[in-house]
Amino acid sequence: MLELTHTTRRLRVAPRKMRVVIDKIRHLPAQKALEVLPFVNRSAAPHIAKSVKAAIMAAKDANMNPDTLVIQRVWCDEGTALKRGIMYSRGRSAVMMKKYSHLTLVLAGEPAVKGKRAAKKAEAAAEAPEVAAEATPEETTETSSK
Repeated sequence: MLELTHTTRRLRVAPRKMRVVIDKIRHLPAQKALEVLPFVNRSAAPHIAKSVKAAIMAAKDANMNPDTLVIQRVWCDEGTALKRGIMYSRGRSAVMMKKYSHLTLVLAGEPAVKGKRAAKKAEAAAEAPEVAAEATPEETTETSSK
């Protein structure tokens, strides 16, 4: 089983909000996650859906079968934060942090086989060790002496 790691950096959603949605798609097939995410009523859902689509496309480019892709691991790290000041009455102020996050997806899936020739080669490679194991040394010497 092949693995592919896809990272999306600097998403303008707080990591705390992102982790709520991530827990809903962990260990799901990638296509099923894309079906679930539009119904999640959170601000991070569209960002995660876009990242999952990008990861699926990257897996296709890496010659992986998109039908067998599963989100094996997913996590969210905290990125940089923009610091903004808020002014209050009587000369007081506070700092507002606009947090960014980094999303990492690890997809696992089977390699894709393209075309009939590649499928035949894959079958032949899978059957070749079995054929060699079935023949015994006595049988090979008998056939060669005839």
